[in-house]
Amino acid sequence: MTGVHAREWKGVAPTHRPVAFKGLTLLFTKDDGSITDLHVYVDVAVVKAQLAVGPKELVGLAAPTMPTGSFQDLDQSLPISADETRNENVVKGSLDALEQNKEAGYLDAMTDDVEVITLDRVLPIRGKAEAKAYYRTMHKVIGQLDTTVMNAWGVKSFAVVEYSVAGEQLGPIGFIPARRDAVVRYEVVDLCEIRDGKIARVWRYDNPAEMLEP
Repeated sequence: MTGVHAREWKGVAPTHRPVAFKGLTLLFTKDDGSITDLHVYVDVAVVKAQLAVGPKELVGLAAPTMPTGSFQDLDQSLPISADETRNENVVKGSLDALEQNKEAGYLDAMTDDVEVITLDRVLPIRGKAEAKAYYRTMHKVIGQLDTTVMNAWGVKSFAVVEYSVAGEQLGPIGFIPARRDAVVRYEVVDLCEIRDGKIARVWRYDNPAEMLEP
């Protein structure tokens, strides 16, 4: 999405600055196609950084380039195929390993050249060494870490998993400062590409500023 900040947004007076950002929306529908629920994921802090009022950690983060190719339209198999179910379970298994502090199981779910693309980084997390660093950071800053899967779908060679992360904050989480006795919870969607039964690429959508909301 691109535009110009013309009206007050999230407590920020109009800056008339251009913005460009990515997000993800899950649409839930009835059989007749009418929409019953929407789950919208946008990193508010990334957008605020473009308005020059965001966290200093995100200053200078380049705005994403807009896609130029045609969109992909992937239909889930009917009935759902065994491969699609396996792909979904691979991602669920990696989240279980993250929660249960099973580092080997978490890393084994990924290819050696795995990439994790997030909204708040210029470059993706690449390879198992960086994935291990992410895993250890999560357990360092969140005690009694809990992951809860809310929705999951296997679609062709992809899996989409919506889940929450919760626990006791033990230290700064990105731009979120350390807060004594704070319990944090935020929601995430991972869009995962599966290759040979392992996670090869992840597009991650979340809103870390959610942790600061009452």
